[in-house]
Amino acid sequence: MSVWWKSFLDRLPVYIFPAFLVVIEWILRSISSLDTQTFIGPTLAAVGASYLVPLTIDKPLTQEKQKKFPQVIIDEFEMLRGKGISVRTESEQHFIQFCWVCVLVFTGTWALSLYLSAKFPHNLLWIAPASYYPGIVNYFGGIVLCEIREGVL
Repeated sequence: MSVWWKSFLDRLPVYIFPAFLVVIEWILRSISSLDTQTFIGPTLAAVGASYLVPLTIDKPLTQEKQKKFPQVIIDEFEMLRGKGISVRTESEQHFIQFCWVCVLVFTGTWALSLYLSAKFPHNLLWIAPASYYPGIVNYFGGIVLCEIREGVL
């Protein structure tokens, strides 16, 4: 398998996941008689969950990160890259695994938001409809994880 094809297959969930959520939401909107305001929470939840999918792709080692390794290891990295093998740190591997778990959890939170918007469309919890809160949690949770990835890994 070519390096381009493998890279494309790694990126494929990034392109499919948001479309999958939109199709499911569209189906639910078309079979319900709810107003569109009830879907603000699920839409925010879908966006937050979609932020996570790109975080599951390897981030290449930068020159700055490579300076932390002995020259022998850096030479090995270059040899492996030349053969099309990606190299990642252990902390990045753990972060990617954590992000996959979060994708599942955020997808469940999105489903909760859909349920709340369909079953209890106008029930207020504090100052907003109950379906908004799972969406807000997903949205800002996705942003926080993106920022962690940029700052830590």
